Amino acid sequence: MITNLPISIWSRRFFWLALIFALAIRSTPVAVALAEGEEDGGAPWQAPFVDNDGDETTDGFRAEQVIVRLAPGADLAAFNARNGTSLLAEITSRNIYLLQLPSGSDEATSEGVLGDDPDVVWAELNFASQAPEGRPRNFFVTGASDETSYSGQYASDLLGLDVAHACGTGTGVVVAVIDTGVDAAHPALAGRVLGSGWNAFENSPDTSDVGNGVDDDDDGSVDEMTGHGTHVAGVVAQVAPDAAILPIKALDSDGVGDAFFLAAGIYYAIDSGASVINLSLSSTQNTRVVAEAVAAAAASGIVVAAAAGNLDRPQPPEYPAIDANALGIAATDASDLKSAFSNYNSALDISAPGTDIVSTMPGGGYAYWSGTSMATPFVSGAAALVIGAGMGARDQLAQTSVPLDGLNPSYGGLLGAGRIDAAAAVGCGTNATTDANTSNVTTTASGTSEATETTTGTAVIVGTNGDGANCRIDASSEADVITVVPEGTTVDLAGDLVGEWQPITCDDVLGYVHSQYLSYG
Repeated sequence: MITNLPISIWSRRFFWLALIFALAIRSTPVAVALAEGEEDGGAPWQAPFVDNDGDETTDGFRAEQVIVRLAPGADLAAFNARNGTSLLAEITSRNIYLLQLPSGSDEATSEGVLGDDPDVVWAELNFASQAPEGRPRNFFVTGASDETSYSGQYASDLLGLDVAHACGTGTGVVVAVIDTGVDAAHPALAGRVLGSGWNAFENSPDTSDVGNGVDDDDDGSVDEMTGHGTHVAGVVAQVAPDAAILPIKALDSDGVGDAFFLAAGIYYAIDSGASVINLSLSSTQNTRVVAEAVAAAAASGIVVAAAAGNLDRPQPPEYPAIDANALGIAATDASDLKSAFSNYNSALDISAPGTDIVSTMPGGGYAYWSGTSMATPFVSGAAALVIGAGMGARDQLAQTSVPLDGLNPSYGGLLGAGRIDAAAAVGCGTNATTDANTSNVTTTASGTSEATETTTGTAVIVGTNGDGANCRIDASSEADVITVVPEGTTVDLAGDLVGEWQPITCDDVLGYVHSQYLSYG
């Protein structure tokens, strides 16, 4: 993470030039060596996927491939010679190799045989990873929009972005977007996308979000996920306008990638100094290579946000969303109801808006898109705000979220801690200060608590979802305790109210539960 840059003496433009230059001169991130492509431009490491169970919603694996981690000091050439395998790609410095099996091999049998080799730490098949919107029964709902809808969409108000940006904008934080690429020239993204990104398919810095004109996944649609990464990046940019976006292209233009290159992308993000990694993708397979990469990111203090999936189901779960080292993200709508498509699971961590989200598209345009892929970058952006403010993002996002169980009784405990509240998470509204010693405050139907005696400001309950009329605040000088009681009576706020106030909970007359924050203005 890049911290403490003296931006107060620079213009924002010079800050970005310095940030990009600083990252450009870093030592080269994790290198991935690839096998040479075939003469017709094909790439042997992009073999077709095998569906071994007949279930189109369960991910298959690359034909005749296996991933192995070898023990330190193992001789790869000798290993390949005795097993008949050959190198397709490797994640250097981490002893992880993508190997080609002998022609006609049974993948599952070969996996077991290689796993028994004394030089192997583990071996597994190379399973698919996909953008959830590209799966069967997808919710790729898009339509043309404009910049006004982008900047003024409901999610911005719901998350309190205007308030949040008064407290932090993500300055100095790098968010890695591992996806289909990013259109760095888009007006809303220009100057925010680092040039030090990586294209996993070509082992090059070309991370443009473009189609290849091929139906790579044989689903009858060509390049249907082109723009997915740009859309995701636009959400990050809206939430954390001063965070830098590191594009890593590990999904093709049909939204498909695999475990090996996803892991390689995560390691690249780690070695590039990212503080947040956005994974608007998932797999029904819990692969060792991705799990270890996510664990390595978490061990480095990086927040990994991952999409829960779009099939409106709890099982099979999607990885790495339910991995304990990642933040698993469900999607909600403008009314804080679970999005109709969103997966749900007790292992998920938090929710965010994912229905009808407006964001950037390649070529300078904007579009509506729905999916847990759209919810995930709201969390990544909010994490960037919190990290930029010097706080631990994972706990802060959960503790300041707006509970959802009351509004979603059928999904109690299955949508994480609640829907993120960016303003509360970054500290706006939680650090209340006033020099009032005695105030009589009466709650009003609007949810605003107005002082009737001595005070220097007006106490405001933030984030009530319109239920403020059913809440009251009560504070004392003996302890920073806020008790919620029904609306309609006068409250004595005695004592010195300067200090940090914790979230309060309001049980309204409808039985819903919301997180509230006490602030003064």
